[in-house]
Amino acid sequence: IATGELPEFADRTYSYAGGIVGKCTKNMAIYDCSADDTGKVTASGTYTGGLVEVNEGRIIDCKSGNMGMSSMSYIGGIVGLNKKGGAVESGSLNGKTVTGGSVVGGIVSDNYGTVDGGEIQVTGKVVGYGENIGGIVGLSHSGAVVKNYRLAINVQGTGVNVGAGAGQNLGSFSNVKYTEGSF
Repeated sequence: IATGELPEFADRTYSYAGGIVGKCTKNMAIYDCSADDTGKVTASGTYTGGLVEVNEGRIIDCKSGNMGMSSMSYIGGIVGLNKKGGAVESGSLNGKTVTGGSVVGGIVSDNYGTVDGGEIQVTGKVVGYGENIGGIVGLSHSGAVVKNYRLAINVQGTGVNVGAGAGQNLGSFSNVKYTEGSF
């Protein structure tokens, strides 16, 4: 490691707080789950996910509930941090609202893996009070993939990098169509 460089994620903290599970590991899969707005997910680490804080496995056909607060950053409706090798498939907001400060995504906050909508339509609202606010992902990094979504979503942000699909995309972004909604 060069002087002054940190290994990937070394500057992040984890509390592994998620609405269903804190961490979905590499050999784990979570199917057909949803949040029903009866509880509150509060994390003391960098990330908060409505269902999972850190994903390295597969999360399939899951739906977010209403979540977040304006004072919290790195908020994802389903996943806070989707690591390389992690996959979120057919994830949906299901008409719910995700709120946060910076790096807020309706499905995933911070994406290094794959987010594949499987051609589903996402409805709902994402509100951010900082930068990198997106209907699907807040921030998608180099090597990450976002694809196959139909969006009918309302995304509102007060900072830079606000988008219906991604707040900021540095990776692959394909077959995402905006059917209605507003910024």
